[in-house]
Amino acid sequence: MFRKSLSFKYFVAITVVLSCMVVSVFVHFYRADKSAIMNEVKNQARILIRQVLLTRSWLADMGGVYVRQKGHLKPNPYLGKKGEIVGRNGDYYLLRNPAMVTRELSTYASRQGLYWFRLTSDRLVNPANAPDGTERMALQLFRKGSVREFAVSEQVGTRHVFRLIAPIFIEKSCLGCHQYQGYKVGDLRGCISVMIPSDAAYRQIVRHRNGLIVGAVIILLVAIFTLYFLNRYLTFRPLARLRENVRKFEKDVETGFTPSRRKDEIGTLENGFYEMARTIQENHRQMREEITKATEAQRKLNEKLREANRQLTEKNTIMTHFLATVSHELRTPLTTIKGGVEYLSSTAQNKEQIRFLHVIERNIRQLITMVNNLIDLARIELNKVELEIEEVNLRELIGETLILFKGMAREKGISLVYRGVDELVAPVDPRRINQVLLNLLHNAIKFSPPGGEVVVALKKEGSHVYLSVTDQGCGIEPEMIPLLFTRYRGHGKGRRTGEGSGLGLAIAQGLVAAHGGWIDVKSIPDRRTTFTIVLPLGKKREGE
Repeated sequence: MFRKSLSFKYFVAITVVLSCMVVSVFVHFYRADKSAIMNEVKNQARILIRQVLLTRSWLADMGGVYVRQKGHLKPNPYLGKKGEIVGRNGDYYLLRNPAMVTRELSTYASRQGLYWFRLTSDRLVNPANAPDGTERMALQLFRKGSVREFAVSEQVGTRHVFRLIAPIFIEKSCLGCHQYQGYKVGDLRGCISVMIPSDAAYRQIVRHRNGLIVGAVIILLVAIFTLYFLNRYLTFRPLARLRENVRKFEKDVETGFTPSRRKDEIGTLENGFYEMARTIQENHRQMREEITKATEAQRKLNEKLREANRQLTEKNTIMTHFLATVSHELRTPLTTIKGGVEYLSSTAQNKEQIRFLHVIERNIRQLITMVNNLIDLARIELNKVELEIEEVNLRELIGETLILFKGMAREKGISLVYRGVDELVAPVDPRRINQVLLNLLHNAIKFSPPGGEVVVALKKEGSHVYLSVTDQGCGIEPEMIPLLFTRYRGHGKGRRTGEGSGLGLAIAQGLVAAHGGWIDVKSIPDRRTTFTIVLPLGKKREGE
């Protein structure tokens, strides 16, 4: 979690930025300090070269210098007899030309551990003055005029040495010795190399570098931790406190807060949250009052609705009982009348009377059917449907029902087709399922066009049986399908013919529901409609 926090990101960002800045400053000052120290060494070398060249010029102007011969001094082999004289006191004096004096001074300085130098040329008189590789490269640069001096740091044994090489040009005083070599005044004679030990300079550079590193680290650490702790106490802690207040406010809107006394941006943010919390708390209080009022109004309305619903339920129950009683009382006299009409029809001789009796008999049958439907509907609404469950072969039940509609189908030129399994046994009330199937087949044939086809299908899927009746009629509009099983309603647009009471599908749905199933309807307008009876296979017999 700390790595994802603003404190960590800020700490990393500050560390990176300050590190880059401090390193850049350190490198700049280190290079400047190193350059200053090395320039000081170079200036020393330049001064030394000027002194050597000045000494050499003076010696050339003076024609050399005689020194008293001591133990290690030897005559100059290139000067002959004129290089030696005897003094009045008998001492020998040896002539030293500029080149030899320069070489002997270099040897003397080297013994003192100070520095050493040498003169060199590519037109040699003395082979000891032959240039090395560095001097040869410097002479080439001097001839081209690319540089006026050549400096390089070298490692000589275990010592660091700074070498500065400068050109030597022929002066008038030099022609006495070198005219025979073809030189003229102003020609490049050779060069002088000055080697100064630079170990002390490098030690000084290292000391300065280490001091810079320590100073940079201290500055970096102080700056980083100062900025970090300042921001922690001035920014991160107030933000964390504000975040904690937000969490408390999320848990409890009524949490109290005090305004911030700070006058900076964090204080503005905290006071903004304080004002927002106060506004939300006030709105929350007003909303609670409104909810309380609305709840009380809703409670009173619910009481009124419950009372109205109770009254409607009582009225509906009374009406249902009334219909059941009336229907039951009507069925006996209607049955008696039907029997009398049948008797009169069998004994009447007059054709006009027989036709009239047949009309009466048909209407009585319709009345008996309506009364039976009202009784079934009342039982369904009172949840008092009595089922006589038994194991029934549904294929045989479908076959018996199809036989009853062959005549009706033949009159309209409609084909009755069965598609499904040859045998399927299910626990159902055969009379009630037959009643449902009669209703669906009657509607399918009634609403099918002449020459059409009515298909009855039977299948088993999982723990359910699917018995479907499909016609090729005008179909049912989608918005009318949910109303099909409402009592006293028609079958939808284009399917009413003026016949029936609108109770058939409501009764069918109730009888199937009593078995623990349901009726599914799928219709494609102007093409076909399918009613599917879905029955569970696990329905037990009553009383088990």
